[in-house]
Amino acid sequence: MIVKGPEFKKAMLLGLVLAAAPSFYYPYAFGWRSAVGGSAVLFLLEFGYYGLMFYLFWRRAGVSGVLGAAAAALGFRLSLGIVFSMITAALFGLGAKEALQVGLYRYLPAVLPHVLLAPFILRSVFDLRRQRRVAPPPRKIEAMHSGRRSTAPTESSGWSHGADQMPDFDSAVEHIAAYSTVRLALLVDDEGLSVARAGRPHADSDLWAPVTNLLFDAIRRELRRTPDTTVQRLELTQSDQRIVVVHVQPFYLAVLFDSTTDELVNVRIAQATDMIKRYAEHKYPKVARRAATEVAYV
Repeated sequence: MIVKGPEFKKAMLLGLVLAAAPSFYYPYAFGWRSAVGGSAVLFLLEFGYYGLMFYLFWRRAGVSGVLGAAAAALGFRLSLGIVFSMITAALFGLGAKEALQVGLYRYLPAVLPHVLLAPFILRSVFDLRRQRRVAPPPRKIEAMHSGRRSTAPTESSGWSHGADQMPDFDSAVEHIAAYSTVRLALLVDDEGLSVARAGRPHADSDLWAPVTNLLFDAIRRELRRTPDTTVQRLELTQSDQRIVVVHVQPFYLAVLFDSTTDELVNVRIAQATDMIKRYAEHKYPKVARRAATEVAYV
């Protein structure tokens, strides 16, 4: 289980707001009957709810990761209850024992929102996906040779020659796909054929490979009416995801990621773009020079 620092800070801020919110309507119960005891059974049921939610969030996560996240959620919820207890003790003059009972299990209009929302607040904090193997066996990717698509084995750790090391196309897309919010990283050639891909298992690269070229070329054709016709990157936002297409002569790099993500994904895209440029210049020097000449001519 990996804890993401920036998301953890956001969760703590949301937790403070959630802990303080019930103080605005305390002690009204809104028809709820107060819990009469804080037995271990209640906390076990709460722990089971957290485990179920985290399992649904990450179906392929290991048991230890789900249990660890559930334990962290239980601790987070108890912390919210303690904060709410301190607020009620300060505002309403409750004793320490009574305030703790109110915040931890007795006052249901506060406890239930804390319990129900805790796993959703912490969902972006944990990364429970199984980690990639450090040294996977060589696998085949699609490579471009003379405008055609062929299959050739590549090194899993990137291209190396002597003391110098140069990441290949596959390493570049995997560098982007390793970010938690990325769904698919795809490199296609100028004919819309897949060169390399990495991402979530359900991501359909065959669907997006031809769309990448069509999308980029259609927008570029329309922009020919404007004085500046150079298009190097475009970004589209859908309801639940964002799509970035970068033109890396003579390839197109497409990245699909969650719409609610931070700007660090753009850093990885820039790094991968540089990796693709360097490897293309090494692997296909004639194609890279011809593409550069065409850009200069235009």
